[in-house]
Amino acid sequence: MTRVWRALEVRASAAARELVEAELWEFDLLGLEEDPEDPGRVIAYRAEPWDRDAVEAALAALPGLRGFDLATFDVADEDWSRLWKRTWRPTPLGRRLLVVPAWLEPDDPDRLVVRIEPGRAFGTGTHETTSLAWTLLERHLADHAPRLLAEVGTGTGVLVLGALLLDPRLRGVG
Repeated sequence: MTRVWRALEVRASAAARELVEAELWEFDLLGLEEDPEDPGRVIAYRAEPWDRDAVEAALAALPGLRGFDLATFDVADEDWSRLWKRTWRPTPLGRRLLVVPAWLEPDDPDRLVVRIEPGRAFGTGTHETTSLAWTLLERHLADHAPRLLAEVGTGTGVLVLGALLLDPRLRGVG
């Protein structure tokens, strides 16, 4: 017998995505799916059917959320630990870096490549804060010549790995 997961798709503004995701975790989720091509779209999965009225009320109460659409559907169980890899693409950061998952080949030969195995324990570089931090770090490294760079547990090693590629004289700590 194939197990069925209950999915809830929320479409809101990209700026509200993290707020929506945080609220959805209150509904006993099995996981969340973000769509890099559509940053305002989130799909949440759980084992039990969704109480749409409760979700609508919770989201409507969020400050700053100005409208959203909901859709529910069922999804047959699959090998989720493998399936998400189908849509993953290399992530460009700044002007010179490309974060590439281990199972793909780089698609931009002019960029420096950080090759990683994305997962729960290692950031992938797709989060907006990582992109912003990288842009500042790339600019700083172009204007200065630091000798030591410390990774202080910001959730990704991509920043320090990229910095070491940009300037091999650096020593990384983290």
